[in-house]
Amino acid sequence: MKRQQFNDILLKVAKESKSKLIIIGSQAFFAATQSDKIPEIVEMSDEVDIFPENISDVESIECKIGEKSEYFDSYGIYAHALEDIERHMLTGGWRERLVPYKIKDGSHGAEYEVLCLSLPDVCINKLCFGRPKDYDFVSNVVSNGHISMKEIESLAGSVQSKYKNILGQNIEKAKELILRRAGADGGN
Repeated sequence: MKRQQFNDILLKVAKESKSKLIIIGSQAFFAATQSDKIPEIVEMSDEVDIFPENISDVESIECKIGEKSEYFDSYGIYAHALEDIERHMLTGGWRERLVPYKIKDGSHGAEYEVLCLSLPDVCINKLCFGRPKDYDFVSNVVSNGHISMKEIESLAGSVQSKYKNILGQNIEKAKELILRRAGADGGN
């Protein structure tokens, strides 16, 4: 998904929703940076994970903009509405680090604001889950200079205790992947 597609789907969701929206997952990257250097792993995704604070919006979002919607059939991207954000948020204080992201409806239209998970929080969550695509995401955003491993590691202490051991192991795996990629790229 490109930035414009991200903006388009957020505008659609914001118009449909009656509540504050929080974006989690790799697409939160767009709020974290205005850089034109978008990692390929971010653009490969066809899904935006969205938590509407008004739970009654979940069904509406899924029906109108979800994976089985006409919107997905037309545009090839979709919104996945989450009912429970707490099981996805693994760090303490994540709400204080949310990044506001504004979308305008045309040149003179209404402006909407959604909140996006901070890039360090996204990376920590991905490393707790530790799927291959999660390592790819973290290594890409670190290798492209959007965040440092030091920033990720500094947040690691705020992770729920049940994830601390796996997070430590997965941080080391991510570092190894970053080093291998740097070696394959000739250190660039």
